[in-house]
Amino acid sequence: MATPPLPPIPILDVYDSLGEVSLHLKNLAGCAVIEYSLEGKRRTLRLEGPRPLAALLSVLDPYCYGFRIYDRNAENAGQLEFGRYRVEFRDEDGPIAECIADRFEEGDPTD
Repeated sequence: MATPPLPPIPILDVYDSLGEVSLHLKNLAGCAVIEYSLEGKRRTLRLEGPRPLAALLSVLDPYCYGFRIYDRNAENAGQLEFGRYRVEFRDEDGPIAECIADRFEEGDPTD
């Protein structure tokens, strides 16, 4: 009997009240920058080529408590999807929206 595959492990898992959140779309949505607070510190998440754009609006939902980023190539071992990432925006019960991005960076807004 084959064992079921393990659920994917997120590359980045941010789950806490995101505090004051802002969303900036640049270059006709070629880049989205989400600024948020985590444990009293300002942080940014930069997504290159996010699609669909409507999913990004969920981060402004007051019930959005965090996000997870998964490597699409690791999730779909049978398909080559190098350099693509699935971004889940989550509330306390689970995912509320998701998008695909070509690249991401997370860090201090002064970096």
